[in-house]
Amino acid sequence: MFAGVDFSSAKPCGLTAICSKGNVLDFGKIEVTLNDVDVIGLYHPYCAMKGLRYCARVPFSLDFFDASRWRCGAGRLLTTKPDGSECLKFSKQVWADFIDRIELALWNAPIWKRGGFLFAHLPYPHPPGNSPDGQLWSDYGTNVARARKTLTGMVNRLHENGIQDISIVVFSDHPLRVDYWCTTNLYKGKCGNLPPDNDTSTPLIVATTGGKKNLDMISSNGDIFKLAAQLVTRGPAAAP
Repeated sequence: MFAGVDFSSAKPCGLTAICSKGNVLDFGKIEVTLNDVDVIGLYHPYCAMKGLRYCARVPFSLDFFDASRWRCGAGRLLTTKPDGSECLKFSKQVWADFIDRIELALWNAPIWKRGGFLFAHLPYPHPPGNSPDGQLWSDYGTNVARARKTLTGMVNRLHENGIQDISIVVFSDHPLRVDYWCTTNLYKGKCGNLPPDNDTSTPLIVATTGGKKNLDMISSNGDIFKLAAQLVTRGPAAAP
């Protein structure tokens, strides 16, 4: 998205850089020319970009002193068998806490009161989830519902602060990856009769107060900022 070249195998290769198949992207060398850009992200060093009005990179971290962390981790390393249900519950709780911290960073962004452009990399509807039955499809469904609630909250908060000219772009970096999740300890035996996930496409949802937009230039996520540029020229834009 940022460089216009293949980063399908992105890995860290410096404090502010990622590399993929010989391509290098150093976030520290990206300069934002607009003065009202907010970024919320995870994994990548987004906050190294220069000129951002607001940035939060939320780490996926575990409490160093949490006994469950060490008990479950030691069990994997030593091939012993700690309480499986406890460790699965612990894994889901860690993920839930991670999402809570990202949402807190999201609602602290200036855009909700001052308008501007927001890029938010949010980790849902990515599993795991907290549905009562613990099935993959149920967890995914609860996460989709949470994403919908967050999106509704974004629009409402902008309206409450008098910002009426709004554009929303919703997209994903990958599909659900059913084949992977059904082999993990979290969902082994909890996938029902879900078919193999052979579709690598993802949705692109665009909603704007400015009327229908031309999406013909979008063939992959690598083109998403072409759309963003088209939207931002006409006023405030929010892109979760």
